[in-house]
Amino acid sequence: MTFASEPKGVTLDNFMNMTKEAGHKPEIQRLIDLDAVYKDAMNGQLILAPINLEEPGKRILDSGTADVEEMLEEAGLQNTQQRRIIVELGKRAKPELRAQSVNGASAPVRPISAEAKDLQTSFTREQLDGLQGRVRAELENEGGKVEMIVAFTQQPGKD
Repeated sequence: MTFASEPKGVTLDNFMNMTKEAGHKPEIQRLIDLDAVYKDAMNGQLILAPINLEEPGKRILDSGTADVEEMLEEAGLQNTQQRRIIVELGKRAKPELRAQSVNGASAPVRPISAEAKDLQTSFTREQLDGLQGRVRAELENEGGKVEMIVAFTQQPGKD
């Protein structure tokens, strides 16, 4: 798989091969771990808006963009609201979620650093090889946090 924004010859093959060779289990576990940590940060509720999920026609948007409010309004939606939630990781997380938060946040570093080896960067191969371990150690020893933005909106004419 090659993206137009990538330099010629750089692909996501390393990531895809690592994921396939591991039987997708580490990635699935990472997503399970992140789900637990994010759900905890949201006080046990993955849906914050007053919404009836039994009503037909409901759709959930999951987007990895920082400017979600503007994106939704440009799509013609209205009454967009957002809430920012800080997700504590590693040493800052609740003790029962520390290992999950470290795995969820650090697992993508390995395939990303593997891809970076195919690019011209200021990092040495040794630095890239050790990056995941350094990220894990920092999260375990110092902790970290990420900001999650949850948005909800309406279609025009819907109350």
